Amino acid sequence: MGYWDCKIAYFSSYLCYHTNISIMLNVVRVPANVLMLGLFVVFIIGLLGIVSGLLVVLANLTPLGFAGVSSTC
Repeated sequence: MGYWDCKIAYFSSYLCYHTNISIMLNVVRVPANVLMLGLFVVFIIGLLGIVSGLLVVLANLTPLGFAGVSSTC
């Protein structure tokens, strides 16, 4: 093999390697983004649930709030 044959073979294998890795990353990236979005939504819903739960507890603890909660319920 000549010098340039070697360089071309190396370059093509390098390109192929990086293309395969980028394709793999793209394949992994989409589900990862969806997963992160799902986790974010779950986190927000959980946070809202905790906040509303705390508000209900606080409303039940205060006499005025208790009257308000019992009247709404």
